[in-house]
Amino acid sequence: MGISAGGLAVPFNGTMENAIELVSGWKNRTINVVSLSERTDFDTRYDNCISLKIFNNVLIIYHADFLFSAMDDHSLWAKRFKESNLTEWVLFFAAYDSGGTYGYSFFQYGKFVRSVFQMVDDFKIEGRLSELEQK
Repeated sequence: MGISAGGLAVPFNGTMENAIELVSGWKNRTINVVSLSERTDFDTRYDNCISLKIFNNVLIIYHADFLFSAMDDHSLWAKRFKESNLTEWVLFFAAYDSGGTYGYSFFQYGKFVRSVFQMVDDFKIEGRLSELEQK
């Protein structure tokens, strides 16, 4: 066993119902939100495992499908963020001990900025060093 977490975090001033509606739109179907404390087999890599948490006006979406999609198609996610008016910043994250995948992808003002991912057989850096990373 180990850590299996992937998803994204974004500033969010809505309710949980708003968050479910947002994510359902991105999935093109109504989602069922899974409680992390209620399901022992929760794994963000499974399509039916989506968990949402709003903490200090930040929406955290635990769902690896979004993470891996963003790694492959920055323009799709930049478009989704602009359409959803979520352009201040978005941080995708990955920590998969069993698969040896760790990293992040960062969007700011509706545009892709940078991603850094370490995978078992690959190390991938794209984009420019962000202001946050320079601090």
